[in-house]
Amino acid sequence: MVYDNQCEVELYGGFAIVATSGLQSHRFERTDFDGWVFEAVEQGSAVAIVNGVTYTANKGDLYILPDGSNHTIYPTGNADCHKIYFHVKGSLVRTLINHYHLDSICYFSNIDLAFFIKRILQSKQDEPHEFMFRLPIMLHEFILELHKFNVDKHQINVAQNIKEMLIYLNRHTEDFVSLDIMADEFSCSKIHLIRQFKAAIGITPWEYLLTQRLESAKWLLINSCDSIKKISSKLQFNDAHYFSNFFKKRTKQTPLQFRRSNSLYFNNY
Repeated sequence: MVYDNQCEVELYGGFAIVATSGLQSHRFERTDFDGWVFEAVEQGSAVAIVNGVTYTANKGDLYILPDGSNHTIYPTGNADCHKIYFHVKGSLVRTLINHYHLDSICYFSNIDLAFFIKRILQSKQDEPHEFMFRLPIMLHEFILELHKFNVDKHQINVAQNIKEMLIYLNRHTEDFVSLDIMADEFSCSKIHLIRQFKAAIGITPWEYLLTQRLESAKWLLINSCDSIKKISSKLQFNDAHYFSNFFKKRTKQTPLQFRRSNSLYFNNY
């Protein structure tokens, strides 16, 4: 990203200890806020209500109060809340926030970036021209850290979702499964489910389910006396003819040929 020398940047900030005395002065309510505030909790906890959404920030957490937001901040629990923050205005911040897709994200759990905010605030002690030269770089680095954290968290969540989907499909090889059922099970759209699954596994959920049903069919052909018709029905194939064609396309053998070449008991059929 190239910095525009005309980008306006104003920075304010410091440390705050908010007591839990319940006094009105310890509850901050603002409307149509000007600029962005990045606050990291170092001790205790605080509640941040941002545009109607409530977040509880504990030690190591960070929240953003976005430009133009309506928000309320107050401490919670029995201990004082120690925070470090900076308030920044200007077109550069808006550009960075939008570039890294953080415009709709206000809360980061266990991110522990208080040290980074301290570094930004300490840089204010530099010569003014040096500070104004370094500030855009530090803001970019800081917001990039938020972006990386968000991406890593998303990947972890995706990995967990995919793991749960695989377990679900493995457990339902003999049950009726549809995209509608899975989308409802995992609270997402069918398109999102397919894209997410294929990006992680390389095939669609339906292709994966068919592969698992094929493996189950092989096991049943070798280790059971079930008829081809019964196996096809058990594995949710429309009929034995469809199942046989599917099986041959995947293995180059019909189910009966596979059974005879692999089962010790093929003479019984």
